Amino acid sequence: MKKIILVSALCLGLAFCLLVLFLPALLSSRFVLDKVLSRVNTRPAASLQIKDFNIGWRKGLRIDSLTYLDSARGLQVSVDQVLGDRGLLALLAAPKKLGTIRVLNPVCDLLQRSKVVSESHPASIKKSTSTGISHTGPQKTSPDKQLVDQSAPPWEDVAVRIIVEGGRIIVRDNTGKNDVPEGTIALTSSLSDGTVNYTVKWQGGAQGELAADGYLNLPAQQESFLETLVAKTHLTFKRFQLAPILALAARGGKVPTGKGLLDGEITLNGAGLDKLDVLGELSCTGLALSGGILGPDRPKVDRIAVQIDGGKKNATNWYLSKFSLDGDPGQVNGSGRYGARDATARIKGVLQLPFFFTQLPHLFKLQDGVVVTSGKLSFDAGLARKDEERQVHMQAAARQVAGLLNKHRFSWSRAASLDLAGSESAGKIIVDNLDVTTAFAHLKGKGKPADFSLNGSLDLARANQQIGRLFALPWSGVGRLFVQATSKTAKDNRYQIQFQATSPKISLSKQGKTVLPAAPLKINGRVVAPGNWLQKKGRADISLDGTLWPGKFAVSATDITHRSAGISTGYDLSVNMQLQRLSRLLHNLGSLPSTTGFAGQMRAVAAGYLAGKTIALRELDAGIKGLAVTRGTTSFKEDNLIVRTKKADAGGKAPIAVHKLQVASTLKKWQKQGGAFVSFDLDKQRLACRDLLLRSSLADLDIHSLRVDDLRRIVQSWQADLSG
Repeated sequence: MKKIILVSALCLGLAFCLLVLFLPALLSSRFVLDKVLSRVNTRPAASLQIKDFNIGWRKGLRIDSLTYLDSARGLQVSVDQVLGDRGLLALLAAPKKLGTIRVLNPVCDLLQRSKVVSESHPASIKKSTSTGISHTGPQKTSPDKQLVDQSAPPWEDVAVRIIVEGGRIIVRDNTGKNDVPEGTIALTSSLSDGTVNYTVKWQGGAQGELAADGYLNLPAQQESFLETLVAKTHLTFKRFQLAPILALAARGGKVPTGKGLLDGEITLNGAGLDKLDVLGELSCTGLALSGGILGPDRPKVDRIAVQIDGGKKNATNWYLSKFSLDGDPGQVNGSGRYGARDATARIKGVLQLPFFFTQLPHLFKLQDGVVVTSGKLSFDAGLARKDEERQVHMQAAARQVAGLLNKHRFSWSRAASLDLAGSESAGKIIVDNLDVTTAFAHLKGKGKPADFSLNGSLDLARANQQIGRLFALPWSGVGRLFVQATSKTAKDNRYQIQFQATSPKISLSKQGKTVLPAAPLKINGRVVAPGNWLQKKGRADISLDGTLWPGKFAVSATDITHRSAGISTGYDLSVNMQLQRLSRLLHNLGSLPSTTGFAGQMRAVAAGYLAGKTIALRELDAGIKGLAVTRGTTSFKEDNLIVRTKKADAGGKAPIAVHKLQVASTLKKWQKQGGAFVSFDLDKQRLACRDLLLRSSLADLDIHSLRVDDLRRIVQSWQADLSG
């Protein structure tokens, strides 16, 4: 018996010795490697490949030719070698002391994803039928669960140092070209006592250098990672070329591309999700931009510098102690803070107008032959909030603008100025002062909605003379325009706004062609609405009348309300127009073909309602004397044309209108047929007319009904009931 026990012990000891002796060889065998890879590669769109794996009792880890491919995410990572300095013996003795791991020549390749492999997801998740889970009330956390949440995180007592050498990042465009400049990445990082220290450096030779260093203090317990994370990062740029960054940003099409060298430092300090400090200074030299929103302009900036000191103190408290921009475009300084109950902001600066007009002539539509040699735009604006009260002020002025127009000098000592001060409290806006002054216009206003006044004047000829020196304007005019507006509180506590625009004689031209010939102009308007009408609450009334070159008009809309289908209102309209002038005006605006024209004197009165996209006409009385219509070689003339809705003969008594009986199975179908009125559906291009009278020298028609289901196909979709 003793002999059997001795033999068994010797066999077990021999087997253990053999296992210990050959364990590194077993772990390094191809058989074990293939088994491990087969367990890892379970996703169809992702795969991990390793050419060779070696480890010894004293010899550290060595992995050759590691490749990870994820076609669904367009990602490929390849590494030449991964080397470790701790063998199996050291790892077994101290499993959390991983030593130094070196990653040689890693390449991260972001591929163009032409086809994304979708991962399968369960369409629905069935509710558990376990009695231990409640679906209707809050779930209590078990003591065991609480213990798990408070247990040590996996990084506790872990000590490791990772060194990356010769790293590269490749971001390919649609043609397969790398948008990231050629360069190498070096990383040194360590984890010890729950703190990660790191240093990253990208070196691209002529493309400059980018470095980052800092630390991460990992949470001491398995709590929310981001909420308890403490981190600091310091970024350093040394003649870093911006061209590849701009090329990546310009993939959307509107961001300009270009080049420039970036220098400076930025420090980021963060604690959880609610605290962040940003401090830094950056400068860029030789910045050249093109494309995107710039169009044909190609601005160049020799130097521009930015300083920033700001951040976030808690979830509702932001601050900006300093922001400054200094360079060729000008100088801008700003500061502010934002809290739950109060906030302040201030921005001021001076912009150099010659830079903008010289570098961006097409964007500003500058005249050919214009060279702006001097000029500054200064501004100062501030905003303050305390609880529900807000105050704002703004001053801006363009001064000392001078230059050459076709080699002739011009200058403005004070081209334009703006002065605005106001406040808002409990939804009520008060304008303490509004003053806009230019060499050709003046606008001044003051007051609150219950007592507000606005006065202004504009000299169109002088405006064209002054602005036309610099900018290529499509529109020009002659005449002086005067504007007045007042507001007060109506009897029903709505605001009543009245305005008037007048001119003794005014004319407008577009690109040198007369659009509106010289004629007096007068427009009067009146709006009665609650203060929250723009928020789709309450009802409003609007009336407008005026005298223009073609004639006179008056229109009013009552009970304007917002509904789910759109705006609803009743309206009244009257016009007295010379059609020949109206035709000429439409020709000048390009709204009517030049081969089509009409003439005559038109007088019309109409009333109806608007409901969403449906226009209904209850009453119409229109007449045209001396009507003449031409279209190409075809012409039509009528001495007296009358179109009106049918009216009953009152005979000295209260009028009663009787229409032809209409039969419809539903209200919707009745409305579709016109609802006893003339109606036009803007959405479906449908026209329905009922009880119209047409009188002329050629024909007298009673239109009992006329329906066109689709005005785009009149011939195929019309039907009518006429007599006469």
